[in-house]
Amino acid sequence: MGKLSREGIIFLVILGCVIVVLMGYAIHYTLTGGFYREEDHRDMPDEQRNYMKQLRHQNRQWLASESARGKPPHYGV
Repeated sequence: MGKLSREGIIFLVILGCVIVVLMGYAIHYTLTGGFYREEDHRDMPDEQRNYMKQLRHQNRQWLASESARGKPPHYGV
């Protein structure tokens, strides 16, 4: 086998990284039984669902009032 070019070495390193990531994904998926287990898919209670709906509504109202004023938002200043 002859001398590899720089581009060839970089390609092989990137390919190796992709293979290692895919192997890690496969091992994790196999050992944990998948990423989404049945017991994790519970519906939210109605009380929490209503609270989240009210909170989204308040946030949308706040965003609408801020955009109507034409002021830039204050980010931690």
